[in-house]
Amino acid sequence: MSLPLLNAGPSAPGSGRPPTAPPLLAVEVAGFDAPLNLTATLDWNPVARATGYTVWLGIDVVPDPGVDSPLATLGNVLTYQDYQGAAGGETYNYIIRATNAGGEGPNSNVASVILPGE
Repeated sequence: MSLPLLNAGPSAPGSGRPPTAPPLLAVEVAGFDAPLNLTATLDWNPVARATGYTVWLGIDVVPDPGVDSPLATLGNVLTYQDYQGAAGGETYNYIIRATNAGGEGPNSNVASVILPGE
């Protein structure tokens, strides 16, 4: 009697199918000294089949991975700390995409930081 293998085939990490979207749980502003620096920490839940994550940032717009460059390409971690030169009154919109050998999955939800005006 043969039993099916677990974690084999197309559902194995790094296989030919991109992972699903990670839920971006939170973006927390650890500091903002207008108009100099923004420190933001992003946290998300793990995604099955993910071997890494990309972080995207759009200032005053939602980032478009088809057009924009990623802010960071990460290994299999669940947090990222972003340091930006910032100006008051701007909105920083972040998305996360899970990745594996099959490509990038869809966008997470958008997490935004709205900086106080100058």
